[in-house]
Amino acid sequence: MCDMSIQIESPIAQWKLACSNFNINVRLTVVSLVATLERIAQLLAQDEDARVNVGSEASLWIDLRKLWIDLTQMQFNFRDDDNEVGEEVTQGTSNKEKDLRVVSGSLAKFTRNLVAGVPENQVKA
Repeated sequence: MCDMSIQIESPIAQWKLACSNFNINVRLTVVSLVATLERIAQLLAQDEDARVNVGSEASLWIDLRKLWIDLTQMQFNFRDDDNEVGEEVTQGTSNKEKDLRVVSGSLAKFTRNLVAGVPENQVKA
């Protein structure tokens, strides 16, 4: 049981750190967040107890909602920028937009795995 507690606390600590450091303009934080999401998503896919335990962390849901809202806002901002800027800026924007898609995909996988088979998590999501 002690090992499981450590296994669950570690992903939550990693999640909090990756979320708090995330900045779409800093490639290293994008890579870190995606790696963290993928690692935790894999754990959640394999272990229902992990889904229950991770889902019981109230602050995780606050961070999850904030991250989804932030990603949505960033996507809208990229769309607005595309309509207002010249061709030379579009290339830089497309790299950020690609990063946004990768983060969104990883976050979707994380969210899906977090709620799979756990009605309490489905309600919270």
